[in-house]
Amino acid sequence: MQDKRLTAKLPSEKRDVRARMVREIAGRIVSGAWRSGAALPSESALCAKFGVARSSLREALRILAEKGLIEVRHGFRTRVRAYECWDFLDPVVLGARRETGSMPSSVTQELFEAGAVIELAATALAAQRARVEDCVRLATVLEKMRHSMNRPIRFGWAALEFHRALLQASQNRVLIRMADPIRDLLGYTVPGIDAPAATLQLVYQEHAAILKALRAHDVHGAREAMRVHLSSIGLRYAPHLGSSIPNC
Repeated sequence: MQDKRLTAKLPSEKRDVRARMVREIAGRIVSGAWRSGAALPSESALCAKFGVARSSLREALRILAEKGLIEVRHGFRTRVRAYECWDFLDPVVLGARRETGSMPSSVTQELFEAGAVIELAATALAAQRARVEDCVRLATVLEKMRHSMNRPIRFGWAALEFHRALLQASQNRVLIRMADPIRDLLGYTVPGIDAPAATLQLVYQEHAAILKALRAHDVHGAREAMRVHLSSIGLRYAPHLGSSIPNC
C-alpha cells in the first residue's frame, strides 16, 4: 500500500528522492532517534543531506505533516509531534515501524483485537453469503496450505490469502476496506515463518474447520472455528494475545 502522492506525476528520479526523504525522516521519528518535541535539522541541512531543492524538501515535509508526524509552522523550526498525533495506520508509518523494529506491543495488541473483530464479523457474513465460487477459491487456497507444510514462508502467505478470500466472501466492502491496513501489517511479518510442520498442520486444520462451516452456511460454527483459530494465533505469538479475542 503506497501513498499515491509519493508516486504520481513526478519524474522517476525526483519521485524516488521524495519517497526516500519521507521514508527516512519517518524512520528516524518512529524509531525515537528524533523524539517528540525535538526540532528537525534546518531545511538547508536536510537539503544538503538529500541533495534536493528546497521545494522538494518542503513537499516531503508537508506529506509527513499530514500523517501527523511533524508540525510545520512558518517562521519556526519544524518539530516532531507527539506519538498520539501520528496516523499509525498510514502505510508510511506502518512501513517505518516495520523497518526500524519499533512496533510497541500495545499497538500489536490493538491491531490484533481490531483484526479479530473484523475477522469474526466477516466470517459470520461469509457463512450467510458465500457463493459456490467463494468456497472453490477458499478450497484452492487451503490446498496450497496443505502442500506447503514444509515451506513455512509459502504456507504463511497462503494463510493470508485464505483470509483475504474470506473477507471477499463476506461481500461487505466496508469490512474489506477496514481490513486493508491491518492485513498489510500482518503481511510484513508472515505468520508461521519459524513454525514447525506440526504447528502448521494445526493451523491448516483450523482453516479447514472454518471452510467446512462456511460450506454448510453454519454461522455459529464458522464464528466459533474462527475464534478458535484467532485464539491459537494469539497464544502462539504471545501469551497475552490469546485472551484478547473480543467476545462479540
